[in-house]
Amino acid sequence: MPRTDSAERATTPLTAAERETVILIDDASGVASIATHQRRIITKLERNPAARKIEDLTHGSQPGARYEMPARLVSFRRPSPSRPDAARNLPKRSA
Repeated sequence: MPRTDSAERATTPLTAAERETVILIDDASGVASIATHQRRIITKLERNPAARKIEDLTHGSQPGARYEMPARLVSFRRPSPSRPDAARNLPKRSA
């Protein structure tokens, strides 16, 4: 396989699998660190006054950033059961 230099790799767009969001929360600091290359998540964090951008992770033309915010403001929600397609999108529970 031919080697590519870092300049060439930086212009290669990220694949769908590489455009991920990683959330790190520890009990000691009470701070959540969020690293993402997903445009939708970046937009939500930019609009959130509690989120502070601490690092630019842009890869070529693909935006990316790392943010910090109070961990108590991070929540994980299930889809609303009132939506007809919500149950179909839920993961199957193991018995």
